[in-house]
Amino acid sequence: MKLKTSYMVAGVATVLIACLMFFVQPLRRTSFRQDPALAAAFQNITGSYRKIIVLVDGAEDLDAATHARAIAAGRILF
Repeated sequence: MKLKTSYMVAGVATVLIACLMFFVQPLRRTSFRQDPALAAAFQNITGSYRKIIVLVDGAEDLDAATHARAIAAGRILF
């Protein structure tokens, strides 16, 4: 009986420690400075990605030759 109680206490303590680590760990994050050059690069990538999405909208309706030309044009542009 004493061994069962010990296991029960150890299990509850483990769960409590895991919960504390889960909720307290995000509070200890360090702050960081935003890099303007990196932010601009990400904006450029996002803009290009959005253009590609617009260009390939409805691409499944194209025949094979037109689809190949559209892909080639997209690769040249971006």
